[in-house]
Amino acid sequence: FQAEDGIRDAQESRGLGDVYKRQRRAGELFRYLLLQPGYATSRDQVLEDLWRGTPLDAALDLFHQATSTLRHILEPDLPNKFPSRYLSVEGERAMLKLPVGSVIDFEQFEQQASLAIQSKNMDNLKKALLMYTGELYPMDRYSDWSQERREKLEETYHRVLLALGQAYLKLESYYNALECAQLILKKDAWFEDAVLLGMQACVGLNDTPRALRMYQGLVNALRQELGILPRQDIQKLAEKLEKR
Repeated sequence: FQAEDGIRDAQESRGLGDVYKRQRRAGELFRYLLLQPGYATSRDQVLEDLWRGTPLDAALDLFHQATSTLRHILEPDLPNKFPSRYLSVEGERAMLKLPVGSVIDFEQFEQQASLAIQSKNMDNLKKALLMYTGELYPMDRYSDWSQERREKLEETYHRVLLALGQAYLKLESYYNALECAQLILKKDAWFEDAVLLGMQACVGLNDTPRALRMYQGLVNALRQELGILPRQDIQKLAEKLEKR
């Protein structure tokens, strides 16, 4: 009796593990398709990006499992072999069909960020910053297919922060400008525009030593990683401050 229970438990564990794996692959496929132009791409591209190095037969099986599972996640009551309203797999192409009115948070942020930067309006910039939800797909952090868009989103966030900091600088709100610069530099020590903003804010605060420390931090980062010096305008500002 105990042996039979043990076998049953092991079978159930394997079953739950398989369900989890299928759901995980379906979730990855869903996130992947959201990053594709028009939310669609070829089957071969999916295999290359999600299951590179997997033998073709096994990769095709994973693709069919993921699409089938995703159909039923999106439409739990969908009968077997019925076409899905939200996921189309026709021939060698997979496509998400989002309901009318659907909103994708990172796309909305990108759109608002672009408009806010162009407007240079502080209220618009602040609203755009509030729409940033943080790192894109942290569960896929080490997947090549998500890296480019993740980095682009973070760079866009930093550009909005920079624009807001520059707006604060014009209003002589130096503490706020410095805070914007520091938020950027916590993530990107090489962001020269952020260093320049921070140095200018420090000048406004009459804190020359801090401005020079920010400059030296940039020098060290660029020299160590790239073997280059900061831009000429930043060098000239540092030279001017050193003569004070």
